Amino acid sequence: MRTMQSCIITFLFFVISSSVIWGQSSRLIQLPEYYKGSGVIICDSSKIPIHTDFKSFFVVSIEEARLAETILQKDIKRFFKERYVIFPKERSSSVSEKRKWEKTITRVNAAKRYKHYYRQYAGFISFNNEKIILIGLLNFKHTRKSAKHFRNWENEIIVGFGEFYEKNSDMIFINIPSETIFDL
Repeated sequence: MRTMQSCIITFLFFVISSSVIWGQSSRLIQLPEYYKGSGVIICDSSKIPIHTDFKSFFVVSIEEARLAETILQKDIKRFFKERYVIFPKERSSSVSEKRKWEKTITRVNAAKRYKHYYRQYAGFISFNNEKIILIGLLNFKHTRKSAKHFRNWENEIIVGFGEFYEKNSDMIFINIPSETIFDL
């Protein structure tokens, strides 16, 4: 009888402890070599409130988050040039104006821009079986405003609309095999 009770207690302990570990919706991390502040790995696909056309979800490892950050720093200049090819023809097309614009989108400036942004990492597998990492970027430089708008950032990907979110958040996808950044 005693043996049966101890087996049941042991079994329940493992079930409860494994559900606590595996049932996590996120895991906090810090990568100070890439940014100031905190990051979070989202462990539950239901905490990603965006529609994506990917085959499946996976939990990003710390090594994969580091790799994604390295790719972000390496490819960000190209990404910003493509994303902000908003150098309208209506504007002055003088050579000095274009050079000034090009200077503002350098790798160094882009990396500096995201230095104070907290990170949210989520992983997807594409239909080509490529690993894609979503990095949600949230500006926590002004903590009081950020705390108000980015409530629960440690548990779910933050998506918002309006001026505050446009100025203080970004969402970037990193294709690990091709080492490139893209938008959806």
